[in-house]
Amino acid sequence: MDGEDYPQCSLESGSGSSGAAAAAAAAAAAAAAAAVAASSHGGGAAPAVFQQHKEHLAETFAAMYALYESGQLSDVALLVEGERLPCHKIVLASASPYFRAMFTGGLREAAMSEVRSTGVVEMVHLGKLQVQRDIVGSNTHAMCTSKSMPHTETFQVRLHGVKASVLRQLLSFIYTGEVRLTPSNVCDLLPAATMLQLACVTRACCQYLLAQLHPTNCLGIHQFAVTHGASELARDADKFIERHFCELAGHEEFLELSDRSLARILACDRLHVRTEADVFSALVRWVHHNRPARSPLLPDLLPLVRCHALSPDFIDRQLRNCALLREQPRAREILAAAHASLLSHRRVDPNRRQSPLNSVIYAAGGYYRYSLRTFECLSLDTMRWERLPDLANPRSGLAAVSVRGCVYLIGGRNNHESGNSDAACLEVFDPAAGQGQSRWHRCAPMSVSRNRVAVGVIDDKIYAVGGASQSQSHCSAERYDPDSDQWLPIAPMRQARIGLGVAVVDRLLYAVGGFDGCQRLSSVERYWPEDDRWEPAAAMTQPRSGAGVVAVGKYIYAIGGYDSRQQLRTVERLDTEANQWQACAPMLRPRSALAAVSVDDCVWVFGGYDGYEFVSSVEVYCPRTDSWTEREPMSCGKSGHGVCLGVAPPV
Repeated sequence: MDGEDYPQCSLESGSGSSGAAAAAAAAAAAAAAAAVAASSHGGGAAPAVFQQHKEHLAETFAAMYALYESGQLSDVALLVEGERLPCHKIVLASASPYFRAMFTGGLREAAMSEVRSTGVVEMVHLGKLQVQRDIVGSNTHAMCTSKSMPHTETFQVRLHGVKASVLRQLLSFIYTGEVRLTPSNVCDLLPAATMLQLACVTRACCQYLLAQLHPTNCLGIHQFAVTHGASELARDADKFIERHFCELAGHEEFLELSDRSLARILACDRLHVRTEADVFSALVRWVHHNRPARSPLLPDLLPLVRCHALSPDFIDRQLRNCALLREQPRAREILAAAHASLLSHRRVDPNRRQSPLNSVIYAAGGYYRYSLRTFECLSLDTMRWERLPDLANPRSGLAAVSVRGCVYLIGGRNNHESGNSDAACLEVFDPAAGQGQSRWHRCAPMSVSRNRVAVGVIDDKIYAVGGASQSQSHCSAERYDPDSDQWLPIAPMRQARIGLGVAVVDRLLYAVGGFDGCQRLSSVERYWPEDDRWEPAAAMTQPRSGAGVVAVGKYIYAIGGYDSRQQLRTVERLDTEANQWQACAPMLRPRSALAAVSVDDCVWVFGGYDGYEFVSSVEVYCPRTDSWTEREPMSCGKSGHGVCLGVAPPV
């Protein structure tokens, strides 16, 4: 219809006043451009200027959101739970690959088939809050009202399997870039955002759930993440489960696990437990929760417990007292075989768990001109040293060992200006102590003072061997039971040893080298705990006192030390099966009074004295390549310090 209300514009030049006006405007623009060029400084062309107005985007999106809220200019309507939500195709397609494929693919898929996804029933606990998901078992599909996509009329897409309230929040995000996450909506938002391929919202939901991880909900969050393909959240939840197994095993979620989910956790090599008995007890508790159905599963699940890491005493108590083992003879046979193997000290593949992901190496005390009271740890994740609360008293020549997550410091000497005093004390550091609790406490002292003592652990009991009190070198040894806080004497060694090293392989304790008060020793003897006796083992190829001694698998490494003439770089190892020593690659520098510890089949050595100065360097030996590499040094040079592998203190 022609007329003033509907003016028509010709596309031909010179066809009317509007054409003339356009030509005049173009001529004016050209003249202005020429004038700008002519007025440029120096007579040259004016430089181009790029301008970006960030507020333009914000204003534009605000205007689009206003159009969305008012329903104006909409060309698509989303139908969900009986509600009709008018939107704009270009906005949805720009933000969501899901809608982009729908709107730009000719709707062949939408017209001819359904896009389906299946939900699951889930209960996810967020702290004290609990969220019940109710999009369970629904089919999610998109359906268009026509076979083509007309540009002049609104068409409709029907969505199933998503709540209207959730879709409104996601549409609001598409138009504004903002989303509000709460415990009551995050479990609905994540699957819906994943379906619509809104990656920003999916990541935000995963980060929110990651921040809510707790021993009471981590198993549910892990399963939720797996169900909805949130692989990164699933990996993070897995790590949390590994670190907090002992805590989560006491909660309801653990007892409701399926046998497959439980098996996956028990098989984890980096499960953080104080002792393998924690894993066995958790399995028994899970079976008892539904004993008729789960008791037959015990023989298949029990091999996932590292039974050779259990103590014979613990296994013996279970064989005598555990009713489940009487019900399941095959499970009883598995445990009885492990018990017999441990008592025979036969070499088996122990399949021990690896160091937890949050492991640290603790370093205590030491000597640098005088005895030190420093206590620090090296994070194996960040390779950074952290200072921790000091020891009660300065000590060098002490020994350190980790048992059930606690660090035990034994013996040593306080060298100070007014004189030297040897120590019989036992200090314990508990990394897991809560706020307001002291991490340090004292336990029963040894029967005698022991400077330059060596310690080993068998069945969670600490063996303190040799050392000296003033000028008297000890051949005596004693055993500490953390449960009773009591030291008991054991058979003395065949000869006195100070500055010796100790290692444990197959529940046999080896005393290596040292100084007897007259000469440095190459001799080795080993202790049988069931018989309370010592016997000779193969001697080293050279005498060593103050050597680092550590076990890796069936081998015992003797590293560096002093041979009465010089500090040593040399390294040798004892094959405990063949009872023979063989040479290994030497360290990068000589040192005695060093400290050594094994971490995941590698040997770490710390500090020492090289004959001229106290050493701060750290070296790591890889048995597979027979080579040494240097790592992050200690905060200062020192010798006679104690080190052990343990669990990091909470941040």
